[in-house]
Formats: sequence, C-alpha cells, structure tokens
Amino acid sequence: MQGQQHNTLWNQARQWQTNAGNQRPSNGLSGFKLVAAWIVGSIVMVFSLFAALIMMVLGIIMLPFIRRRMKKRMSEMQQRMQEAQDKANGRQNYSRPETREDGSDATTLDGEYQVKD
Repeated sequence: MQGQQHNTLWNQARQWQTNAGNQRPSNGLSGFKLVAAWIVGSIVMVFSLFAALIMMVLGIIMLPFIRRRMKKRMSEMQQRMQEAQDKANGRQNYSRPETREDGSDATTLDGEYQVKD
C-alpha cells in the first residue's frame, strides 16, 4: 500500500478540501428576491387551488350523468344474465320457430340427421 503522500487521489482530495474550506458561503436571497419568490409561490398556490376547485365542481356536476349511465349498463347486464340463465335452464321462449338458411329447423342438434329421399 502506498503512502498517502504519494497517492494522487489523496492529494486531489486534500486539495479539494482546502479549496472548499476557503470559499465563503454565498449570501442568501436579498430582500427583493425573497419577496418576489414568496409572491410567485403564493400566486402558483392560489392558481392550483382554483384549478382543483374547478375540477371538483365539474366532477360533482358529472355525478348524476355517470350514475344514470351506470344504471343503464347494470340493467343491460342483468337482462343478459337473465337470458343466459333462461337458456341454461332450457326455458327459452320461442315466439316463432327458428329456421336456418337452408330451411331446416334450427332446433336440430348436431349429430341428428334425417335421410331425405
């Protein structure tokens, strides 16, 4: 291990420490800059507050429309669910007999064939 006197990294670190210790800290914001920063910050906060209030009011105004839309979707889903349950239980009501394009009965299951002469 080399001594700390001959190591270039240690020398650079010491040089940096001495330079950092010799520098005086900068003065903070002057009075005018401090007041301007507070005013700009306050304006941004007030603007943000008004934007948030506008968004909240718009959300409250839209609630009845969203509720109506959700009710509509829920009733459609309940209707589809009821139809699916009816089909699963075999209680589907046929108002007229369904026929395929070729004129055959649509209630014929696959695998049931009739021989035509």
